[in-house]
Amino acid sequence: MKEQTARREARLPTDLLGRRPSRHPGPTHRLGVVGTFPPTRCGIASFTAALATSLAGVTGRPPMVLRLVEGESEDVVVPGATRTLAVDRAGWTDRAVQLLEGLDAVVIQHEFGIFGPDSGRAVTDLIRDLRVPVITTLHTVTPHLSPDEREILEVIAAESAFTVLLSESARNLLSADFDVDPRWAEVIPHGTDSSPIEHPAGRTAEGTSGSPLLLTWGLIGPGKGLDWGLDSLRILRRSHPRARWTVAGQTHPKVLAHEGERYRQSLLAKARHLQLGDSVTFIDRYLSKHHLHSLVKSADVVVLPYDSTEQTSSGVLVEAVRAGVPVVATRFPQAVELERKGAVITVPHREPAALAAAVDGLVSDPVRRKEMVAAQCEVAGEADWCHVARRYLHLVDRALTSRVAL
Repeated sequence: MKEQTARREARLPTDLLGRRPSRHPGPTHRLGVVGTFPPTRCGIASFTAALATSLAGVTGRPPMVLRLVEGESEDVVVPGATRTLAVDRAGWTDRAVQLLEGLDAVVIQHEFGIFGPDSGRAVTDLIRDLRVPVITTLHTVTPHLSPDEREILEVIAAESAFTVLLSESARNLLSADFDVDPRWAEVIPHGTDSSPIEHPAGRTAEGTSGSPLLLTWGLIGPGKGLDWGLDSLRILRRSHPRARWTVAGQTHPKVLAHEGERYRQSLLAKARHLQLGDSVTFIDRYLSKHHLHSLVKSADVVVLPYDSTEQTSSGVLVEAVRAGVPVVATRFPQAVELERKGAVITVPHREPAALAAAVDGLVSDPVRRKEMVAAQCEVAGEADWCHVARRYLHLVDRALTSRVAL
């Protein structure tokens, strides 16, 4: 621990006399942001882009953005990204360090699989070699990581000036199940767009038009629970014969590479078997922000029937809450957190009747819907991207001005 603390200390800036800065550095930081980035289509890429844009808006200075790719050329010029680095090319971390040195701090988005082979172990080399404070956002923290993944996560936590968790459940898990110092772990929620989504009169807060529309979106693959979600829709149609479900999103690129469209085809076959062909719409493409907002405007309930019992963060869940649409989700940790605030209803995993009953209750009870939407508005204010960016900057300030106690 002392060796790791010394390395953390060495990254803090000094003046010519070896003194640490004692005043607040202000909003003019020269920052770097590292992660996947559009046009890559994944949740981390969207997160990186939104964070970089928000940091630029708050500081008035766009950060240096290093876009990580695999199997693509580094010569691609992408708006908003300073440089593209291929993690399957030798020496990419050395090139990243050269580009990032001289900045005040670097914010890294971590997810297993985006930093190259061996569970992305190269990220530990990147953090160790950087001589500036590093803040790492941990997007996946679960108790059932492989030994290599567990070691990587613990090294990241030890070597970063701060780690950021997207939920309290993730921070609690990191502190309880991993060999890390919880003093350097902070919870900053997944950001959301501050622009309002206005719903047509008579929907969401007030009630439905008699044909309730359920909505699920995001990259598709096993683990999303859509298969048993179809069973739930069949049950719901007993009380709401005109209920419909829109499932929007492409197959996850990694699922597509390994399994093709097997999962999507199985969903289509099951929908036909359950005679739900006229009640389910699968939109097989990556939605633009405008198109997604149009779908959300028309939705009565967002359903997230995820199979995972350990998911500590979900960008789709955060966006649904921000949109002010009632949400029914399975009892993964972040959903349970938001249920305590009245912003979500949770149901047991893989229990179609429970999911159908919860949706039926929301569709039939306008008072409960109003209460949930009011709670969601309060939660969403804490996750506005500008507010989130300021909290990241506050961590940068602390990393730049606070001497770590031995």
